[in-house]
Amino acid sequence: MKKLILATLICVMGFQKISCQASSHTSDSMEVDCSPTLSLTSAPSASLEQDFKSIDDIHTIIKIAYSEAEWKKLKNAYDIFAQLSLSEETWKSYAGQHKIDYRWPSQTTWKEQVGAHLFFHPQALDWFDCPYRSHLLKRFDIIWGFAINAKLKDPRGKYLLCNTLQKIRRHRKYAEVPILTEFFEGYFGKAIQELKSYEDDPDACYLLGRGITEDFFTCISRYDETLSAHDLFRRHPDHLRNKYHALITASQESTMEDFLMLAQRGYSRAYSDVIEFLDGIEDTIPKENILKEISEKEHDPTLLLDRGYLLYDEPEDNDEAKELQASIFRQVTENYRIATGYIELGILRIEANHLTEETADFFRKAGEINDPRGWEYLIKFWEEKYKFSKAKTDKNNLSASIKEGMRVGLPYAYSQGQYYFPEEFSTEWVELYGAPLQGDIRINWDDLRVAPVMQKSMIKIIEKFLTES
Repeated sequence: MKKLILATLICVMGFQKISCQASSHTSDSMEVDCSPTLSLTSAPSASLEQDFKSIDDIHTIIKIAYSEAEWKKLKNAYDIFAQLSLSEETWKSYAGQHKIDYRWPSQTTWKEQVGAHLFFHPQALDWFDCPYRSHLLKRFDIIWGFAINAKLKDPRGKYLLCNTLQKIRRHRKYAEVPILTEFFEGYFGKAIQELKSYEDDPDACYLLGRGITEDFFTCISRYDETLSAHDLFRRHPDHLRNKYHALITASQESTMEDFLMLAQRGYSRAYSDVIEFLDGIEDTIPKENILKEISEKEHDPTLLLDRGYLLYDEPEDNDEAKELQASIFRQVTENYRIATGYIELGILRIEANHLTEETADFFRKAGEINDPRGWEYLIKFWEEKYKFSKAKTDKNNLSASIKEGMRVGLPYAYSQGQYYFPEEFSTEWVELYGAPLQGDIRINWDDLRVAPVMQKSMIKIIEKFLTES
């Protein structure tokens, strides 16, 4: 059980402090110079300022939508953006004033360039890169963000959309390889070919390399068997994220000093590799002192969580270790509002048979940071309570947690909503929160025979969005 928790729940989320932070380049910027930037030598006119304000207003809606994990607000922002009729010179001026210099060759207008910049979630690649936070990309708002970016001809959006859909549709019990719709199978192949044509771009090389090395299946090799992950990563040695993956895919074993140097340059995920090296060192500087040093220097909550997980190796009757572990998780949750810390505190209480409202509150707080796993654990908590008690209060709590899970697109929430509340689910909830990602939500069930097939799905809605002019 503890190994399972360690493998699945080291997840740091939200818009708060960033762990596993991947500085995209040696500078603080994640932008890549792909096109010249217009320099404005004078202040914009009143008319131009008004045009700029209309774009800024859309950007405000986008930021609110992401902060609230509200996909409908994000889609509404795009609809307003699409109808905004401004001259190419205005879009070019806006790009120049806001230093939007990341332009993909497939983008033929400045409006597409600006839109792709505004709608691409600023932490999308960091979340994708971090094994502790990558599941956040499965939220409906993030998926719609990728779809909008794909519509605006950003190949990163195309690739991440298809990659995320494959991961959601995969089910370990019933399918070895995830199955996309025919449209998205072809769309994925086109996205990969597009990225291949931009191999001078570090993000393109990074995504292609990750597609070859991802654990659950090699999605790139189904389309192209000639690419080498290590060769792709090493093409951009000054790009810290790529440098890290070049180290872990190198044929020659990397050293602790390699990872420590990368971490000190700003790629804090590499500290986790440093910690692994320390785990095998017994006669040098004590591991705990180094961890303390690193966490104080970097203020990285992930390293505090690592300290907590290291305590799983302690004997089960070591009360002092358990107390320290709980103290670390509490410090992380209170100081950083990290969802994983809340989830761990809840699980610790469940293991101690403390099935109380306080235990549920830990999972609820994780969900309120827009972590789908917080709602998933809360659904399971109230599900078990309701099975035992059959109390109306527990059923109401189960209903509320399912609706919150559906709001962020959690597949488990859709399957349990259909099971426990079939009438409300079909007549109210789907209309309010959106169709399930896939019409056949049986893929999330343990028994394929008991769940009906829904014809309407978010995948089909997104497919229509991408194909309509």
